[in-house]
Amino acid sequence: MTRILIAAFFALAGTVTVLAGSPSLSRLQPGDRLHVSYHSRGCFHDRKYEIDFERAGSVTARSSGRTVTLSPREVAGLDKLFQFYSSRPRGGCTTQDDIGISQFRSCQKISSEHYVDGSCASYQMKDITRFYEIAKKLGLEHDT
Repeated sequence: MTRILIAAFFALAGTVTVLAGSPSLSRLQPGDRLHVSYHSRGCFHDRKYEIDFERAGSVTARSSGRTVTLSPREVAGLDKLFQFYSSRPRGGCTTQDDIGISQFRSCQKISSEHYVDGSCASYQMKDITRFYEIAKKLGLEHDT
């Protein structure tokens, strides 16, 4: 019985934890990385992004071999977006955003979270930085 409890403890200790509170770029430790897997599908679009956010001296976003430095306003806007997703908004919109966020430290995943937003409410919010804006800054999106 003791061996089973010890094995169960080590099995649970090795699992990835859920992020405590909402993810935050402004609280990201130097060397840590947030990996965001974003998929938004609606009547007139279908977007997928894989973006890594890291802090060295400043916060950067990286995808497809491109790296950009984020302004303090963009970082604050992404933190606000993360808080919104953490509130688990209800649906009611034809657009659905599926967001997976994993935090890495020393190349090891230490936490993860998954959100689904079908509310379209973020489009009405002020001072939000959307992933589309970061993708555009990275050259992954172009105005048509």
